[in-house]
Amino acid sequence: MTRTRFREGLDRPCLGANPLRQDVPQRAIALTADQSGFLRGIAPEITQNRSQDHDVQV
Repeated sequence: MTRTRFREGLDRPCLGANPLRQDVPQRAIALTADQSGFLRGIAPEITQNRSQDHDVQV
């Protein structure tokens, strides 16, 4: 299972998202955390829907 997940990650390094291929826009806002930790998962569909709801790009 781990090997399969690793291969899937290599096939989709941006999880289907579009990588930034230029300088960070001037109007970009940094997102920071109050404490350290790690990401357990990303839900691309939810992120996409929420960003469209608020007319932003993530």
